[in-house]
Amino acid sequence: MGYWAITTISPPGAEQPSENFQAAAAEALGARVLRQSDPDLAAYNLRLARADFRFATQAPRSGAPRSNWHPSAFCAVDLYRATGEQPYRDEALRMRPR
Repeated sequence: MGYWAITTISPPGAEQPSENFQAAAAEALGARVLRQSDPDLAAYNLRLARADFRFATQAPRSGAPRSNWHPSAFCAVDLYRATGEQPYRDEALRMRPR
């Protein structure tokens, strides 16, 4: 099975948490899809998803209000679905638009 990598779109050194949220969501989905057919690759995807999510939640954010669901909320939902871990559910609820 071949592998492909997601390369950055932002210039080096630019902090773009939204890109990490999007990558983490894709990695969490990959972990769920591959859980049965390739457990090792699924576990690797999950490790990457957790790392990308952790980085993105710790990155500085602009003060702009969110008018709709932000990629961070979708990512937290995907991680919750992949892991069943309550902190991701709580984070998704915290990030939802009000």
